[in-house]
Amino acid sequence: MSILDSMDSDRPVMVAIPFGVNLSAKSTTADREAVFLARLSLYTSMSPERQRDRHWIPIPAKLPRMLLGTTEYRKRIERLCGAGIIEVNDSYSDGKIGGEAFPKAYRFTKAHCSGRHRLHQLKSKRAREIALKEKQIDPANLRPAGMYYWQHGNSFQLDRSAVDAIGHEDYWTQWNLGQWKSGENYATRCDYGRYHSLLTRTPRTVRPFLTTAAGERLGIVDVSAAQPSLIGAVAANMASSHGAPPKWNQRGRDAPGYLCNVADFFGGYEEKRRVIQNAPTDIQQWIELCESGLIYDYMLDQISRLPGPAMIEMRNAQGTRFRVDARDMNRSQIKRATLVPLFDHQDATERNPLFQIVRRDFPTIARSVELIKSQTVPDGRKLHEALARLLQLLESTLMIDGVGTVLERQHKDEPVQPIHDAILCRMDFCGQATEIIKAQFARLGLRPLVKLDACN
Repeated sequence: MSILDSMDSDRPVMVAIPFGVNLSAKSTTADREAVFLARLSLYTSMSPERQRDRHWIPIPAKLPRMLLGTTEYRKRIERLCGAGIIEVNDSYSDGKIGGEAFPKAYRFTKAHCSGRHRLHQLKSKRAREIALKEKQIDPANLRPAGMYYWQHGNSFQLDRSAVDAIGHEDYWTQWNLGQWKSGENYATRCDYGRYHSLLTRTPRTVRPFLTTAAGERLGIVDVSAAQPSLIGAVAANMASSHGAPPKWNQRGRDAPGYLCNVADFFGGYEEKRRVIQNAPTDIQQWIELCESGLIYDYMLDQISRLPGPAMIEMRNAQGTRFRVDARDMNRSQIKRATLVPLFDHQDATERNPLFQIVRRDFPTIARSVELIKSQTVPDGRKLHEALARLLQLLESTLMIDGVGTVLERQHKDEPVQPIHDAILCRMDFCGQATEIIKAQFARLGLRPLVKLDACN
């Protein structure tokens, strides 16, 4: 029996919607509103920024049409806005004038973005059909390696004690725990190849309560300084191409920007290691610090030596922005602070005291970052996101397609889940996982430090 066939069974179909929301008095309309709000909750749960700061969530028009009804969706969106449940950013572009195409964006109002939810039982057949279909995955989107990971999503379980151990007023975390409890196995890949799943949305505080379905202990195999290492490999390749930045190609107006042919960066280990060995000295020093796991220690040491204040903008766990002297930061804080300016707008990058240290001590790295971020799209805007997109493409090529393909072919029955630049697996398998990851990074000529952390 297929998942859609189960609509005719007596099993209720439930969706989680924000607590306190008053749906339409009309049952069929209420069901369609609930399906839409459940999807918006899913998207909101995907990042702390969306939860804390209510970042806008771009949603293509075809999704509201499908969830709310082709002929009624505009009226139903207006009702949800008028009821103070959601907000809509009507600024969008269809890409026809030569710029990037981007859709309208949605978010919950502040009153309904706490993460506290209640269950709503769907009664109409069409709403139940949509909700159940939404739980299905797209093999074309996941591709073979992603399918391997998704098929092992149910190989892990959450200990029941997690519900009481996590604060009951930490509503977004409790929402995540509820998905584990109900057996959700959601997975999708973004336009830059990253794999997003229930696990990638699970807070670190929950991981100690995870085991395999058989109760085996888990470990996380993590690549130290993964993104700085990738920046070094990109800079080395640019240096071998006389400083030319990666070529970005438009993929039609429906694509979110410009994507790079990452295959240009890959090759055999010996070939790509020679590229690094022949690169300018500062690139070699940067990569050496990354591969030894000392790049953040270096930045911490150098920032502490500055004679005057080194003020940068940060954000606390509640999302409140504040300015802090980077000289007072610890290693954990400096790690995030080092990466933020690399992905920020160009002017903010240049003002940041941590990037100024990069420019002073690793000038070729800095020039490579600036060249990539200074590329423009047809309407003249600078594509400051280009570096972040390139690194996501490289990371997903290695950790999802690369590692996943090896696992699918050689360890098909081994339960493994990716968490961006790390993987979750049985403690007994961590040694083999480490070697598989190292072999993938060797395709870029890199020899990263791979660390093991026990989950429990």
